[in-house]
Amino acid sequence: GSTVQETRRSVPSVYLSSASTSPQTLRGLVTVGAAAGEVDGDFWGFVLGFDADDFTDAGADYLLVDWKQTPQSVSGVLANDGLALSRVSGAPANNLEFWGHTTAVTELARGATLGNVGWVTGQTYDVIIDYTPTRVIVVVDGVQQLDVLAPVGNPFSAGRLGFYAYSQNFVTFTDFTDDSPIAHDNVPISFTKTFTDPGTLDTFTATINWGDGSPTEAGLVAYAAGFGTVSGTHTYPFAALGDRAVTVTIKDDDDATVATDTFVINVQDPPPPPENFSVSGLATSNVRTAQWNSSVGAVYYELKVDNRTTGVADVLRVGGLVGTSFTLVTPLSDGDYRAMVRGYSDHGDAGGWSLPYDFTVSATTPAPVTTPVTTRFYRAYNPNADFHFFTTSAGEFQAVVAAGYHDESTGRSGFHVDVSQETGTSPIYRLYNIQKGYHYYTFNTAERDFLMNLVPAPATGQPATVETRHSEAAVPAVSPPASTCTPRTRRRRTPCWPRTPASGCSMPVLDMRSRWGRVRNQPPAP
Repeated sequence: GSTVQETRRSVPSVYLSSASTSPQTLRGLVTVGAAAGEVDGDFWGFVLGFDADDFTDAGADYLLVDWKQTPQSVSGVLANDGLALSRVSGAPANNLEFWGHTTAVTELARGATLGNVGWVTGQTYDVIIDYTPTRVIVVVDGVQQLDVLAPVGNPFSAGRLGFYAYSQNFVTFTDFTDDSPIAHDNVPISFTKTFTDPGTLDTFTATINWGDGSPTEAGLVAYAAGFGTVSGTHTYPFAALGDRAVTVTIKDDDDATVATDTFVINVQDPPPPPENFSVSGLATSNVRTAQWNSSVGAVYYELKVDNRTTGVADVLRVGGLVGTSFTLVTPLSDGDYRAMVRGYSDHGDAGGWSLPYDFTVSATTPAPVTTPVTTRFYRAYNPNADFHFFTTSAGEFQAVVAAGYHDESTGRSGFHVDVSQETGTSPIYRLYNIQKGYHYYTFNTAERDFLMNLVPAPATGQPATVETRHSEAAVPAVSPPASTCTPRTRRRRTPCWPRTPASGCSMPVLDMRSRWGRVRNQPPAP
């Protein structure tokens, strides 16, 4: 709710509210705190029927409700503790008139039980002010403290509510709103008012003017031992929507007016269900926008969404919506939904729900389809040994071509292998027989292990080798020596170099780092 706070001690000050005080019933909370180590006990309260320039206007006329914590004299002027109601006429000559309720500030009454009792630091008070041109009532924490009638021919002024403080800081006024009784058209409303009269042998009658142009009605009076009540019931028509000033007049058996009270009943018609309600957005999106037509008498709206798939109601419920559209920023899971909206009046009365709107969300994002990262599988041909050599290393491929191998990759589509293992793929193992001088390729780990154990280690202690590294970065650049072998004109399966690495033949056969492989294109014919 709305909050106003006086944060420093000052001369008489007013924060002027937009709320009218004539006639109206206002209700809210007041709390007075204190800064650490600071103690003060001066005034806080309200001005009623106040206008913006009343502090300096010689023709000002308003009421002051103020409450002091402790009695105190300033410049010989005493300010009593307790709650009081004063009428301010004109512009006080100095602040001491507010301090002591003197001269232009005329005290009219003090609180019934709080008239000489100061407020308590840190306590929150529930305050009700019922203000009409003829009467003002102040209730604190459920106890009526002040009830003052305006003099005949000198009614209380129309004006606004103001929050008042004088030399008192840390005063917080919270949630002051119209607390007038609320009626709905074509629905009976009842009230009860109290009055007092010392004439214990008198009898009383009451009349009620309901403020809607209907004939004056008799009120029901109950009276005993100086205390009485007046009650009445009325049904307002639709044409009477709005604030209606109700006047109750009580007379004794001598036809003398004992009391007159005027108060406000706010007659409302709940807002009708909003029309043309819909929810837009793609079915594949879980963010939707609801929109509807404005509803007569609605000042804000409430939206609800139920999950029809799971049967859970109110998976989303948002109130206080101003305007006629709302974007559902809370993502909805996949499923079928039903949404409705309704309006609220300025007094918080809920209207009827709109026709439901059903929609479906199917926005679950499928698992992303990733394209495996691949690398070129190069092929070169050794015309002397009549076999092909395969590698994923561009440097290694270029080295063997420079040494005399035939390039069977450049300018051809070739095929690729995956850089890392994908589902459904197997590693390609390349083995080099250092005794025979050729490479062997296999997907079979058992075959790989068999071949590695089949060829005995050479005199140098080096076994047949196989490498399964996955990163091309691990392959060192190779710079082979120039070939000294003379290419044969006839294909043969016996390599031109001896079985030992000490051979004078420098046609290199280089180890390849294996790749996780899936053949993507068939290699061209050799």
